Amino acid sequence: FLFSYGYVYSQKKIELSPCPGVLINNVCWAESNVDSPGTFSATPESYGMLYQWNRKKGWSATDAVSGWDISLPSGKYWESANDPCPAGWRIPTDMEFSALLDNMNVTSMETSQNGVRGREFTDNTTGNSIFLPKVNYRSDSGTINNRDITGGIGQIVRYQTHLPRLSIFMKRLVTL
Repeated sequence: FLFSYGYVYSQKKIELSPCPGVLINNVCWAESNVDSPGTFSATPESYGMLYQWNRKKGWSATDAVSGWDISLPSGKYWESANDPCPAGWRIPTDMEFSALLDNMNVTSMETSQNGVRGREFTDNTTGNSIFLPKVNYRSDSGTINNRDITGGIGQIVRYQTHLPRLSIFMKRLVTL
């Protein structure tokens, strides 16, 4: 069984596998956003796609869409069958997001990378960092709203139980 980054638990042995992304505060984060299901965006500045809670279909982060699903999604947790992450990656847990937002171990600051506004998160011990672009989000009706949310972290951590239909942008994913 795999629980958090890199730890394989079995009856006799614990092994640590190397992080294929960026290790920050003991969590292995992908270097770019999820684009279409099963793929990463080409660069860390790319917005990727927006995903509704516990659904695998990706939606444009910038263009108008049709066919927006207005039904209430099920599940308290994101089911693995609906996970749009590339193979070997999964959606982070609340605890993993909390580790990224832990200001005792991680410094974050507003910045711009290659002309894209966002926030950089840096591990205070290792200096490893990731950039999360500011992205749009979609309302319950599918309408695009303000591009002032950094990487959807607030949406996942704070709104997943309050507004389950709010689309999220999965910025960084953790390894299985």
